[in-house]
Amino acid sequence: MVLLTVGDTIDGVAQFFTVIVIFILVLAVTLGVTRWIGKYQSRISTGNNIEVLESVRISPQSYAEILRIGKKYVAVAVCKEKVTLLCELDKEEIDFSKTEEQASFAGILSQIVKTDSIIKTDGTVNSRPQSGDDKDDSFNPTEENN
Repeated sequence: MVLLTVGDTIDGVAQFFTVIVIFILVLAVTLGVTRWIGKYQSRISTGNNIEVLESVRISPQSYAEILRIGKKYVAVAVCKEKVTLLCELDKEEIDFSKTEEQASFAGILSQIVKTDSIIKTDGTVNSRPQSGDDKDDSFNPTEENN
């Protein structure tokens, strides 16, 4: 049987704290490098002449996008290996009515709350049962899905 002495216990505690300090240093260096790379990438990808105004998924690997390039507006189709110019658009043809609040998470969440509906996992939308209604078996978060 091996008995731990006071010296072994102190060495073990010192090793533990050394490992913790090294771990914290590695996390700090990782955080610093990640922020530095993020700032570098944002400087490279940010421009004044090209902006994606809207993007809509057409299929799993293709999108239709409206771009502002300089003072021109174009619609393009973006696929896995190809970008196709669809047409040029006039500024008057584009609806700029969407605000940042509507496009933000808070805006989308408030729209869902206002419509008072629940989107099920299969993609269908069911209204929440009103108080006094019979049990609605279309959505019950307490039941397990089989």
